[in-house]
Amino acid sequence: MSESKDESAGPAAPRWLVLAWRLWVVGACVAVLRSAMQFADRHRLLEDLSRMRPEMHQSQIDELANSTIMFGLLWAVLAALVYVLLATRMFQGRNWARVVLTVFGGFTAFSAAVLALVVPVFPDQLLREVAGRAVSGWEVLLAVVGAALHVAAIVLIPVVVYTLGLAVLGITL
Repeated sequence: MSESKDESAGPAAPRWLVLAWRLWVVGACVAVLRSAMQFADRHRLLEDLSRMRPEMHQSQIDELANSTIMFGLLWAVLAALVYVLLATRMFQGRNWARVVLTVFGGFTAFSAAVLALVVPVFPDQLLREVAGRAVSGWEVLLAVVGAALHVAAIVLIPVVVYTLGLAVLGITL
């Protein structure tokens, strides 16, 4: 067996592009972890569903909780797969994927900022009434971490491209 590189594979991808891809993938994994932690507290989910739907029997609430958990986790995994697919397309040089990721990452950062600002200010009971459930500190932390990863990936590419463009022009910072 030969240890030489395959010439048809083309040049190696720039490190900054690999880093951006990794940031998007890790951000998607953090989002799945956040959803899993959200649905892991079945007791709290049952309480919230009982409070929102007092007319339902316990067996119906159990079925609704099971459906909510299954649908929520499935949705989180599908969303993460879309992020990974878009990140892979970005890695392959598709500009449209970079634009879509930027929009998605912007929405993620905005929602995490709102969550981080609202949760400490409002009492838990008010959040339960407005959102239908309590929001844990871990959920806020994972939302902020995921948003930070997405913002880093969004900012990384234009900054590096700008810096490379200056280097091509012979300008050093």
